[in-house]
Amino acid sequence: MTSQNPNLEYLFQLKTKLSSLSELNTDNLAKILNFSLKEIISSNNYFDIFLGVSSNLITQAELRINKNDDRKKILILEINPSENISEETVKNEYSKTVLNAHSPNDPTRESLNITESWGKISFGFNENGVLINVIFDTTNLL
Repeated sequence: MTSQNPNLEYLFQLKTKLSSLSELNTDNLAKILNFSLKEIISSNNYFDIFLGVSSNLITQAELRINKNDDRKKILILEINPSENISEETVKNEYSKTVLNAHSPNDPTRESLNITESWGKISFGFNENGVLINVIFDTTNLL
């Protein structure tokens, strides 16, 4: 994919690099994102949780690794809304997206989803239709 939008091109490259998310560790992910992730105290009985913060396109990354099966991971990338990546732009670039009427933070908000052989990618948007997060999830398909 070659996008006219360099931010979407970057997200597509991330999608390609993260297709082996089940095998990634925090060091590999830090190299891909260009910022480090640290384990946070609020890890729970099910997941070890790592958090990293940046001031670029991706403002925050949260990696959740299942304690019983470390191949099962959720990566939540918070996207800087000032980058103004629209829902329509994401639909045009990722033609396989399927609309899903739920969002982890707000069940009334819709997300666009892509199912891959290794897991699912969800694109979340704010009330103005601007991309605010991308979630890579391997927990259900391994």
